[in-house]
Amino acid sequence: MGDSMEGIKVDAVFEFPKLEPDSIFWDRFAPNAECIHWLGKRMEAASRAEGRVRNYIGFLNARARDIREFRSAAGFGFSIAHAPREGLHHVHISFRSEDGVTPNKPQRAELRVALVQRIFTEHVSAP
Repeated sequence: MGDSMEGIKVDAVFEFPKLEPDSIFWDRFAPNAECIHWLGKRMEAASRAEGRVRNYIGFLNARARDIREFRSAAGFGFSIAHAPREGLHHVHISFRSEDGVTPNKPQRAELRVALVQRIFTEHVSAP
């Protein structure tokens, strides 16, 4: 059985390293939980082969519309774009603003928390 998703560390879910897009799966091309779990375990194995410890414990689910429509009090949100070069199922999620201004560090932290607490609200634990 996978570790519990109850104690999920919010800052570790969406990292946006160096303001680069983070990665999510498009369920159109990974249509069921088994597919997503398989991909997650494959990513875990690749991380371990590179000497990094990343344990796959499950996934979070959200609708594209909810991601695109979200806005913080400061007007920041997210954009998503299909990135099939990394796999047909692959999608990039990035910070977005209406006026092109990049959110500062506290605003980015607020956005990462909002992703897990307000947008990706369905937690599916690994088998």
